[in-house]
Amino acid sequence: MTEEASLFGLTGKKALIIVASGGSYDERSGMSGLDHEVPYLRFIFGFMGITDVHCIQAGGTNAVMKGRVSAEEFLAPYLGEIAAAV
Repeated sequence: MTEEASLFGLTGKKALIIVASGGSYDERSGMSGLDHEVPYLRFIFGFMGITDVHCIQAGGTNAVMKGRVSAEEFLAPYLGEIAAAV
């Protein structure tokens, strides 16, 4: 831990990041190399002393916007993961 990180007083805290995007950038999609949000957020939280970070990537919101999937159908697989993380 760096001295700067301890200034925030967040050591030992946990963070849950939920990222919704039009496309899918998780490991299963093969597009994870284009994901810049999650690594950046992990870095920022780490700088503040928060190293226990869980990330849920809810990609594919474009299907909801185009009416191919309802919001409820889109959210269903993520609600259990969110509940388990908190």
